Amino acid sequence: MPTLEHIRQATSNIMGPSVEDITGKDRDRITLLARRLAAFMMRQLTDASHEEIGDALGGRKGPAIVKAIATVQPEIQKSADLQESVAAIMRVASLGVIASEESNANA
Repeated sequence: MPTLEHIRQATSNIMGPSVEDITGKDRDRITLLARRLAAFMMRQLTDASHEEIGDALGGRKGPAIVKAIATVQPEIQKSADLQESVAAIMRVASLGVIASEESNANA
């Protein structure tokens, strides 16, 4: 299972904004979208609570995460490009898990 860090890094790799931007205060359109997608993917792929996801995304509050997910979910359903981005984030986050497991096995 991907970790919050794997998903955060994968979202950065696929969407463009740095991890620092995703966890920071920037509110430009692409950074907001990346942050919302990260929150959505974290909720889908992990057992993390809204509060834990908020902490992983720069100390945001649980209700802000709920709103981010509620905002991006219909956008994903309507946009083939966003659906492709979600699939790519999932693949890259999963590769991060494999890489972590391999490095742990070699240690």
